[in-house]
Amino acid sequence: MSLTAEELNAQLGLPPGAWVVPFAYYHVIIAGEPRELAAQAQLGPAFTLINGGKVAALWGLALPWPGMAEAWMVTTPAVRPIAAEFTYASRRFCAIAAQSLKLRRIQIHVQTTNLQAIAWARAARFKPEAVLEAYTRNGEDVYVMKRIFKETP
Repeated sequence: MSLTAEELNAQLGLPPGAWVVPFAYYHVIIAGEPRELAAQAQLGPAFTLINGGKVAALWGLALPWPGMAEAWMVTTPAVRPIAAEFTYASRRFCAIAAQSLKLRRIQIHVQTTNLQAIAWARAARFKPEAVLEAYTRNGEDVYVMKRIFKETP
């Protein structure tokens, strides 16, 4: 199984008017996000969620070594009308990515002060593992949150 936008659209269960496309640099410009995302998108599969013709989310996986992925995501206000569906799709994406890419672990970093992002990460089935103190560019603390995938016998 591969991680293509076409396959993801069929499997993620997003509502009509929302679709996944391969990540492209112009999505960063449209979403108004830092250019570093374009470089990060080169480290593994990366996608853009379009909702109602607007960029709703940018996300992907950096694959530093076999079996492990560092997930990243940036959302825009266009994700709000489909927030519940997006959370479900995010859970599905992680499961599909784990199977397709043979991942044991997907981890994310979430600022400890961002209660909304922490709640979303928990709803997406990530569990806090550790706190990295003074981690961000601005010296903020972040949680490392993980999802572990085990092969079924």
